[in-house]
This record gives sequence, structure tokens and C-alpha cells, in this order.
Amino acid sequence: MNDWPALTYIITGSVLALQAWRFWVFHIKPAIRPEDPRELPYWIPCEPFSITVGGQCIYVLTPTTDVEDLYKNTTTLSWEVFVQDLYRWMGFSPRAIQDLWQLPSDRLRILNPERILPPNEMMMEYHRRQLRPGDHMEILSRSMTDHIQKKVTWEGLEESQIGISQGSESSSKISLYELTSHGFIRSLTEIYWGKRIFETDPNLLQTFALWEKTNWKYVYQIPHFLSHDMYRARDRLIEAFTRYFGLPRSQRSDAAWFIPRAEAEMRDIGLDDQDLGRAHILQHWAINGNMYKVTFWILAHLLHTRTLLDAIRHETSLGVVDGSVDVGYLVENCPQLDGVYHEVLRLYISNSLMRHVTSPTKIGGKTFREGGLILVPYRLLHLDPHVWGANAAAFDADRFLHNKDLTRSPSYRPFGGGQHLYPGRYLAKRSIYTFIAVVLARFEIRLAEKTSAVSKDGTSKDQRIKQRFPRAKDLKPGLATLGPRDGEDVLFCCSLRKAAEAKAQ
Repeated sequence: MNDWPALTYIITGSVLALQAWRFWVFHIKPAIRPEDPRELPYWIPCEPFSITVGGQCIYVLTPTTDVEDLYKNTTTLSWEVFVQDLYRWMGFSPRAIQDLWQLPSDRLRILNPERILPPNEMMMEYHRRQLRPGDHMEILSRSMTDHIQKKVTWEGLEESQIGISQGSESSSKISLYELTSHGFIRSLTEIYWGKRIFETDPNLLQTFALWEKTNWKYVYQIPHFLSHDMYRARDRLIEAFTRYFGLPRSQRSDAAWFIPRAEAEMRDIGLDDQDLGRAHILQHWAINGNMYKVTFWILAHLLHTRTLLDAIRHETSLGVVDGSVDVGYLVENCPQLDGVYHEVLRLYISNSLMRHVTSPTKIGGKTFREGGLILVPYRLLHLDPHVWGANAAAFDADRFLHNKDLTRSPSYRPFGGGQHLYPGRYLAKRSIYTFIAVVLARFEIRLAEKTSAVSKDGTSKDQRIKQRFPRAKDLKPGLATLGPRDGEDVLFCCSLRKAAEAKAQ
């Protein structure tokens, strides 16, 4: 009984402290700092708001005018802090991070006169040069086209073992998610790092699949005891790329133009194979995190809408003739596929723009305090009914077809904006269009029917059920393109098209 007064004081003190905190956050501070974004739950639609997570103040911007101002600010807002965090969480030492962000010395400029930026920025610059329209991108694109043509064959499907069941020698039931993920991730990994990367870890694709499921824990720094699966995938990928960079360069000569130049930037400041392995996990993730999921959603919508599938098959048919792919034709002369592509990007891209506030900053009449993190969830812009109409959350294959100006809307940001506009958008479009056109030219595909055993009056029989369209995995913090929720794949029946129908495609 003597413990009750103490317990009462503790409870009373806690309640009073909570009330004092709420009174400060939601009443006093807004009164003395009216220019600050208000903290939830006082969210006014179309205004910036703030939340506090683990002591970190996060400002969330949604109005497009505010986003435009943010892109223009390169003095009091920083992207580098977030990138350095990604490196630090990957295991880089403070000294290594310092060296990566330090301007090159005279010695380093003598080794490579092109060096005018810190090593980390030079690596990004080399990647931009690889991906900009020009000779380097054309070589990469041709290599990707060749891989797709070899993989998307009946023999390629059998070799990759993605069939769920074999109906006959010329038909199979296939997982759409397995088809797109295997086709893109293996091809992109090989055209960037060469064939030897798969010798360092024969299970590299499976390891990356685990990383894709768990990497949100990495970005949001979920505690280690809740993230064993993520750390297991991260460490295996580090080991694979560390072994890769331990090989002599002569054995890695089939790597893309960008890879040895990025490697030289790190080696010349004294970083080792393991640091290279850590850095190239981030590169591998950025390269492989989007294309296969965008392709998955496009084909999922085609399989669920037969008339749309037939229309796009007809539209792309002139881009795949006699087994040869005309990528230029596909990206320039397929307006219906363009419309579906942009609509899928609008609905399923879940990128966010992040900036650290390095000194007090005014945007849209609001003051953002030093130390805060500004977050722009592009998906909120993409689903805004004031811009996209009452059906903003629904897939509309004709939305961009009927209004091509929507691709230039400030509320459409699938590739980001400003100086960090995603340079891989050219390769992505060419590769995705090629994959879809080749699939439609070579195969007859239709949505598989699910069967369910039902019992009535003591008897049972199979009942055919149409597959439900998969839901996006939007219940967890999203990165890059959203995938389908676990267990919500699309199964389709696949068979070779008759020669007369395919016209030797």
C-alpha cells in the first residue's frame, strides 16, 4: 500500500509532462513561430506539415510550387548528408567518407586531369555520361537489347526455370514477377559488371531479391534485432562484390565503360576491395530497382485488359520484324504504349526527394529550421485529385494518350527533378519497350485462371476463378517503384505464337 502514493506521483507527473509538451508543440510554438510548418495532427491540406520521428524533425512538402522552390535551392539545402548516411550505414569509415567528399589533390589531378570534383561526385558524373544519349549509352542499350532477345525465347524461359507448371512442350504457366525480375536483373547486372560477377556468388539474384524485400529497413534504419534478414542480404552482396573487385582487371574486361572509371576514383584515394564492394551495392541497387517492376505493372495491366494487350501488340509489331528489334521505332512510334508507360510510372513510382536543412530556409512562406529533413513524396503529387481528376488513384490507359502535356506537369515527377534528374530514364524506356514488344511478338499470353475446390452436398468440383489484380506494396515505406504485395503475383499462360501470327518475329 505504501507504493501507491509514489505510483500516483509518477503517473500524475507523466501526464502533466505530456500535457505540457502537447501545449508547447501544438499551441505555444505555432503562436510564436507562425511561419513554421505545423506539426501533425494539425495538418492543413495543400500546406507543408512536420512530424517528429526519433527526435528527427521531418518536413513534408506536397504543393508543387514549394517543390519547384526546393529544386532551385542549392545553398541551404543538402542532398549530400543523406548520401553520406547511406555510405556510413553500408560500413564506410569516417575517414573513407571524408576522402570520398574531398576535392582532388594535385597528385590525383595528375593521375586523371578530368578530376575536378570529389571522388564520389566523379563516380556519379561518369555514370551520368554512361547513361546520357550518346555512344556510351548506345553500347549499353544494344547490349541490353541483345540480352532481352536471348532471354525472351522459349529456350530462355526453360533455362531460367521460371515456369510454374508445364502444360506441354510448347506451353507453360508462368509467374510474371519471376519473368520480369529474372529477365531484367540478370541482364542489367551482366551488362554493367560482366559475366564474372555471377561466379563470385551463384545465388546473387536470390540474394538481391531478399535485399529488395528488406532494404526499406536499411533506409529507415530499423534496429538490428528487427532487421536480421536485411543485414544478411547486405553482407552477402558486399562479399560478392568484394570478391569481384579482387579479380584482376583483365578478367573483368567485359564491364561497362563506367565501372573501371568509378573503380579508379576509389582506388586512387586508397580504398580497398571491400570499400568497392560496399559502394557497388548502392550502384547495383540504383540500377536494378525500377525497370523490372515497371515492366511487371505494364504487362499486368495488359493481361487483365485483353483489348489493350491486342492494341499494343499491333502497335509494336513493326518494331520487331524478322527477329530484329528496332528500338528507335518502339520509343518514337508507339503512343498507346507511351500512355500506359507514363500511367504506370504515375501510379507505382514511390520515390521521395530528401534534403537536409543546413540553415534556416523559407519556402512557400514557411520557415524550415536547421537540422530538419525535408521530404517530398512524389506519389502524393501523382495521386492528387486536384491535378489528375476524381479517378487519380485508378489506372487509366488513355490519360496520357489524350493529354500529352501531362508528362510536363510539375505534379509528374517519376524521375525526380533539378540537377538530380534520373539519367537512366533513356535506357529504362528503351529496355522496357523492347522487353514488352519482344514478349508480345513471340508469345501468346493470357491470364491464367485459378481453380478452387468447392463442396456442395458432399461432392466437390473445381471452380474457375479469375485472378484479382495485384495490389501495390504500399503498406510499408516505399523506395523506387512499388512491387506487388507478397502473394499477389500475376500468373499467365504462355505459348509460342504460330508463325503466321508472329510473322517470323
